[in-house]
Amino acid sequence: MPDTDRLYALSSTYNHPWLSDVGGPGLLINDPVMAMRWYLTTEREENLAVTGHVSDDHGATWRPLLPRELMADAERALAAMADDGGPQARQSAGILRDALAAEAADWLDHRLRYVQPDDPTPYRPDEPSPESWRRGGHIWALALGTRPDEDVLRHLTARFTAPQREGATLLRTGAAEMLAALALAEAPAHGEAAQLLAALGLLNRMAFGFETGQLDTLAEDAQRSILDHLVTVHPATAPVAEAHPEPGHGANMAARAYLRRLSLIGPAGEPRLLDDAAAALAEVVTAAEQQPGRTPAPSATAGQAPAIPGYPKRLEGDLQAAAQWRLISPAARRAAEQTMDRLICATTVLAEATAAADVHQPFSPQQDAALLSRGSLHQDLEELTARHALLMHAGVLADAEAAAEPAKHAAVVAAAQATEVERQPGTAAEMAAARDAR
Repeated sequence: MPDTDRLYALSSTYNHPWLSDVGGPGLLINDPVMAMRWYLTTEREENLAVTGHVSDDHGATWRPLLPRELMADAERALAAMADDGGPQARQSAGILRDALAAEAADWLDHRLRYVQPDDPTPYRPDEPSPESWRRGGHIWALALGTRPDEDVLRHLTARFTAPQREGATLLRTGAAEMLAALALAEAPAHGEAAQLLAALGLLNRMAFGFETGQLDTLAEDAQRSILDHLVTVHPATAPVAEAHPEPGHGANMAARAYLRRLSLIGPAGEPRLLDDAAAALAEVVTAAEQQPGRTPAPSATAGQAPAIPGYPKRLEGDLQAAAQWRLISPAARRAAEQTMDRLICATTVLAEATAAADVHQPFSPQQDAALLSRGSLHQDLEELTARHALLMHAGVLADAEAAAEPAKHAAVVAAAQATEVERQPGTAAEMAAARDAR
């Protein structure tokens, strides 16, 4: 059974060029297996970009959720289901694990045989190229923080009519390379300058190519961690970083740009390219040092008036708002838990019916019924979440109106007092004129 203290909120936006930044479907669920399967089937290069948040206190507070953490939660839940349950639970856990592996293989295949969404002649090759296998391993490890296991590889290779024998090896090699780079990003002080440059080059190349998608932000964060350390220890940039430690200083920025360039050229690269990079660094550093120092930009929040007490209440979005409403309303929480449990059960039944069916035959009546039940419960949960979010947002507005009442009353009193002061005569002549006027 899922841990109801832990909630997963997955929201999406369209990344198609024609629908950029348009909100897509979302899921608020207490089961990591279903949340991970939803992520894998939703986050595709031609569909949607998915953002995750997780709460450990029934939805009162939230923090960002990385796909690798969600995958780890799903694997732990399946292991607990197999260990703590009886034969039926172990069988269901095995079926769900296989379904998760199949969806992970499908997600990875979309990266291996990538087709850009706005390509007028979309074409997927029958088999990935050797370089695509290796890059797919990079993307897998960047997103999920592991090497793909045998179940994923079995489902993946079954998708191709004549899969390359070295494909799985290249995939694992790429994943190992990325995991090593991410480990250096976690603790850059443990790496030599050459290792850090190689890791930086690998992460830098993840930003070139659309198949990485929204995962490029993970690569950028890792790059930043490596650069923050490497710029202070590399012989060519350490003096610059020591003289100008501020990351926003022009000389420091030039040193970081040099390291990125060097990581792509490679320390044993073309000598002319290395000389050009060194000359460009010297030129930019000299120009930056000759410019007067700049004062830091004022904070965006400086000088702003304090917010009205009680408003606005912190809400990440509709999913988080729905969770907060369920904290306020016990009836809403019971309804949500019942709907989530029924949806999880229907999803498991569908996986079991699909696993027992012949893939070469049309859907059986059992599969059709399970599919309809899951779809109906998905819709029920979406409608319930939307209704709870609306109630929470309305409550926030009501709180804001109530919080504004004292301020509004104080403003009315202050305006009346100011008007009264203006009407009262201040000098003796004004007082005499006021008496005569009466």
